[in-house]
Amino acid sequence: MQPVTELALNVVSPTATQYCCPGESQPISRAIHLGRLAEFYPACRNCPHRGETGTLSPRRVRQLDNLRQQPTPNELFFEEGVQGLEINQLDPATVNRLATAFAFYLTEGRSTREHQTEVVIAFDGRSQAADLLEAAAEGLRSSGCNVVELGPATAPALQLACARLSAGGGLLVGNAPGGARTVSLKFWGPGGEPLSMSTGLKTIRTLAGRKLSRPGRRSGHSRRIQIDHHYLDTLRSYFHALRPLRIAIDCSCPSVWRYLTQLAPHSACQFIKATATGGTGAEPHAMVWIDGDGEQFRLSDEQGRVVPSEQVFLLLAGYQLSQTASTRLVVEESTDEALVEHLVRAGAEVLRSPGSRAAMATAMQRQGAQLGGGTSSWIWHPGRTPMPDALRSTCLLLSLLSTSDRPLSEVVEATIVHPVV
Repeated sequence: MQPVTELALNVVSPTATQYCCPGESQPISRAIHLGRLAEFYPACRNCPHRGETGTLSPRRVRQLDNLRQQPTPNELFFEEGVQGLEINQLDPATVNRLATAFAFYLTEGRSTREHQTEVVIAFDGRSQAADLLEAAAEGLRSSGCNVVELGPATAPALQLACARLSAGGGLLVGNAPGGARTVSLKFWGPGGEPLSMSTGLKTIRTLAGRKLSRPGRRSGHSRRIQIDHHYLDTLRSYFHALRPLRIAIDCSCPSVWRYLTQLAPHSACQFIKATATGGTGAEPHAMVWIDGDGEQFRLSDEQGRVVPSEQVFLLLAGYQLSQTASTRLVVEESTDEALVEHLVRAGAEVLRSPGSRAAMATAMQRQGAQLGGGTSSWIWHPGRTPMPDALRSTCLLLSLLSTSDRPLSEVVEATIVHPVV
């Protein structure tokens, strides 16, 4: 039994307090207020009466206190998507809400008589991401979108599927930071155009902070397709006339390793986990770090020294220049001027662009570019929709290293561009 003083605090006269959920115009009863608290209703985070917990159990009150210390959905956004810790910050309810906001963004202004918007979804292969993917699928379907499920896939594979299907949008439940318990969401618009904060992502963030009513259209359906063989077909052409290179791969994404396992038999190259390189007697020719979505690419030479991102781009761009009579490139606007001048003197047509994924994709498309990059870890490749693809960058590196027997450190040293004095 509760003490009399605590009971007195919890008994609130209906006329003494008027409850109204943030974002709603009509008042609600105290019973509904307590019921919403018990169900972790999103608006309760900002409710001035959230401390009036009535007869809720002490355990539920502690859970509410912990929840209030977590970021709200729109606080989880960064320049290229959403990221946070699984369960603590990105739980199924939050992901469902974000997917619903994405669906509203894609369908806003469309007539209910039009065909339902088709959204391609995938996850990175981890079990915790699979649970969140189902929550995202439910949010999309209940908002009237049809869902095309790829299962485990990387961001480039999902983007390729969006382009092939001419889909209205795409969503990946992945792991951009690469941490053991981190989860990220990335979004694509029609045809696989990546969304950044400078484009549609800001609108999705705004919608995620609002109370959204279910649109007046029927729920969407879902279907499953395979994209692996189509994606791997874009990479197999690189696996000819390669040296027997040994490449250490540092990547937490199961889908990346699945693709590498299927590609390796097409050459004498070996892909090993970066943690398995010590004491083997056969040191790797290079080490590649790939982020949890399969987009970002970082390189270290055979001595373990990190190759700066601009130098990586220069290496790959130089190889492209050696293979074609004319090469068009897109560089991030923060790229060093000396490097740009070097590429121009080598015969490249160079276009500068802001570094966001949305801006780089647009610039690559407009320029008809063969490669894009600069100071970030994204190396851009052409396609139906240009994309940053770490595996394709790895394949390009294999081709470059196979043009001679020189170690990577010597190749890097030979292409260093010194600042103009």
